[in-house]
Amino acid sequence: MREIRTLRLTRRELETWLWWNCEPTAQSKESGWKPPTYCARASSRPHPVEIRIGVNTGEVVIRSISTSEGHVEYTPIGHTTNLASRMQAIARSGSILTSENTQRLAEGYFQSKALGPVQIKGMAQPVNVFEVAGLGPLRTRLQRLASRGYTKFVGRESELAQMRRALESARAAHGQLVAAMGDPGVGKSRLFFEFKAMAQSGCLVLEACSVSHGKASAYLPVIDLLKGYFKIATEDDDRARREP
Repeated sequence: MREIRTLRLTRRELETWLWWNCEPTAQSKESGWKPPTYCARASSRPHPVEIRIGVNTGEVVIRSISTSEGHVEYTPIGHTTNLASRMQAIARSGSILTSENTQRLAEGYFQSKALGPVQIKGMAQPVNVFEVAGLGPLRTRLQRLASRGYTKFVGRESELAQMRRALESARAAHGQLVAAMGDPGVGKSRLFFEFKAMAQSGCLVLEACSVSHGKASAYLPVIDLLKGYFKIATEDDDRARREP
């Protein structure tokens, strides 16, 4: 059974919707139809929202402000927030500018382009500014530590033995699922890193990560998993992604 829904609009509401959502047609022009006076606007389409962002990292001081309604609001003040505000002011629409402090912490997680020293209002010396260009190859802190070298892996023989047994069962066509649970910093990521290195022989290893900035993207880990399987890079165009 097909469900039919109806929506009742007044003439004023209908004219408003048509004016905002439909381009004028030849018939409407010939009929002399004009938009109502309450729908005046500067152009035939509304302008898109433009956003620019400035980011700086450092210590801040929080100041409390009491409002007239009896509420207390907290506002960060100081050099760190002032520099972030100034960088937001000089950023072009659709761009994200970061300071050198932020760039140093986010290096590898995001791709950036150095814009060089920039003289910013209120600063005695020019500030090195970077523009965020996209996501980088790193997803976890463990991947970031790889460039410095890992410490010796000890004290996880029992966990590795359990994972080896699960691997042998999977190789024997008995599917397995292994979950590592523990407090942050106890070594879960390192445990899976060592197991992955051990299980490379004779296995297809696919890896995906959940990142904090990906919460709004549905199935993002699954998408990353499929991209890894089909060897699709972020910079690939549509034609490259369709190649067998």
